Amino acid sequence: MSGHDGGVDARELDEVAGLERELLEPAVRSSRPRLEALLDEDFTEVGASGRSWARATVVEALLAEDAGAPTPVTVLRAVALGEEVVLVTYLSDRATRPARRSSVWHRRDGAWRLRHHQGTPVPPGPGG
Repeated sequence: MSGHDGGVDARELDEVAGLERELLEPAVRSSRPRLEALLDEDFTEVGASGRSWARATVVEALLAEDAGAPTPVTVLRAVALGEEVVLVTYLSDRATRPARRSSVWHRRDGAWRLRHHQGTPVPPGPGG
């Protein structure tokens, strides 16, 4: 984890990175209370398909997933964008569908919550 800017220290960057990893765990993805605690009320996602999803739709989709192994991730990095905002980026490789992912977390009422997530498929071949 790296980056530091106005009010977000290294410990908090590690905390947010840990929350991002937690969201990739099958036990969390199958727990409505934990998902609702982590995803902001105004959460949005732009999926690899290019479609946009709201919080309720994403929660239902995650709960319906076939729980398997945690999603493998590499190159996870958390960077402060301001006093209450952290950007997490990483590469996921789930079921041979690698994607570059980015998440915007913000602190609301003293807790870090995921506000927006986007996944972009990695094309096969060099430079992907």
